[in-house]
Amino acid sequence: MSDYIVGSFNIQHLNYTKDFEKLAEIIKSEGFDVVAIQEARSKGAVERLVMELNNNYWDYAFPFGNEEYAFIWKNRRIKLLELPNNKENPQIVSGYHYRKSIGEVRLVRPPFIGYFTAQGTYGGCNFDLRLINTHIAFSKPSYAPDEVGTIDARRNELSILARDIYGSVSDRVLGSMRSIFTVLLGDYNLVLEGIGPKLLKAGYTYEIKNGKQMVFKQTEKTTLKRPVDSEDDTSSDEDRIESKAQQKYIEGSEDYYSMNFDHFGYDNSLESKYVIECTRVDALSYIDEEEVLKSYRDKVSDHVPIKLEITLK
Repeated sequence: MSDYIVGSFNIQHLNYTKDFEKLAEIIKSEGFDVVAIQEARSKGAVERLVMELNNNYWDYAFPFGNEEYAFIWKNRRIKLLELPNNKENPQIVSGYHYRKSIGEVRLVRPPFIGYFTAQGTYGGCNFDLRLINTHIAFSKPSYAPDEVGTIDARRNELSILARDIYGSVSDRVLGSMRSIFTVLLGDYNLVLEGIGPKLLKAGYTYEIKNGKQMVFKQTEKTTLKRPVDSEDDTSSDEDRIESKAQQKYIEGSEDYYSMNFDHFGYDNSLESKYVIECTRVDALSYIDEEEVLKSYRDKVSDHVPIKLEITLK
């Protein structure tokens, strides 16, 4: 199997104000085959990005509703699977179980799930790529129990995604036997161990439905500091809270990064079948202006993308 490169990119408030030429340059230069996008504010903006990439070679999916997700992919490398009974693909998944007894509540943003496969393999495709695009809520929902704190509310969302949704997606039988790679990717709003509040702690084992364990990857910081002169002019309470939580950039510093929120999660048994590499994209290197941080945040996002490279052993 060839290498396949999967991206996850929180493009803050993806609308018509973005620099689509710069976004397309980053996506093309990094060699992504498919990108899961968070904070996609409009279908038109996603279409505009695909046009910039070249809509003869790229396709996209944007869900109904206001969950603010999208997928874009190279149509000569991969394609969407046809699901039984004409089920929509990709799809927002709202059917899952949560444990009220331990303080879990419904997800603020149900994930956007895409079933992809290799394009053009003779005799049928040899693998499935199943992507669970998620954006865990930054703020504790009003309907969560009082005794559940904000960080625990985020961990509870991740538990539901890992235990109930990931297992169901990964175990789903679709047609002939193929190798299956399922990944939970996106903005977790949680950091991995070693940076700030720990993602993993006692009581949060993140077991998958079939009893296997989730492993979480990509430990570099991916959200950006605020420029010294920035104002909190974002458009929602969640945005304002997150903006205030970010560190401010110290003038002259070369450290532009604030938090480690963007990750990949998958069944640890996949590491025996694939060579897997997870990295942060140095997207700021695509900015050639003097005020790199301000320019990137204004034109692109307050996150940089992350990259997952998969090769069959």
